[in-house]
Amino acid sequence: MRILIQNYASPISSEPLCLNQTFSTAEGIESHLWSPNAMSVFDVFDKFKPDIFICHHLGISNEIISYITENNKVKLVVNITNIDEQNLSMLEKILTDNKITCSLMFSNNYDFIDQCKPKAFKYEKILPCADIYFAPSDVPDYKLQAGMIASSQSEELT
Repeated sequence: MRILIQNYASPISSEPLCLNQTFSTAEGIESHLWSPNAMSVFDVFDKFKPDIFICHHLGISNEIISYITENNKVKLVVNITNIDEQNLSMLEKILTDNKITCSLMFSNNYDFIDQCKPKAFKYEKILPCADIYFAPSDVPDYKLQAGMIASSQSEELT
């Protein structure tokens, strides 16, 4: 099985990096992490020939839809964390209208965070966790009176 993963890593999530590393260690799976700025959609899909493509809903482009529509053997897996109802409905319509096989839509949101769920596709939660592949680093001996945990990046936190 060949899995192509769009690199949608951010300052608060290394999910695609972790997924790629995990799949790369599994027997029978070939995984490739793709940075959209480094290679075009058509080039990376033609070169790697994935069975599964994992991406974030914000990274789905017309080129990706076009390629997967023409090459309907590629199954789609989409991270829909924080998508709103209107955009989820539009995404489901695009996938359904183009007869794209979407094997899974998933979210990283905890239960206390509102998350719209797809009507036409399987949905699961994949909660955030520590990335075990990061190299160990020295951690300062913090002496803080309070801490803040965020589920999304915000200017207020910087």
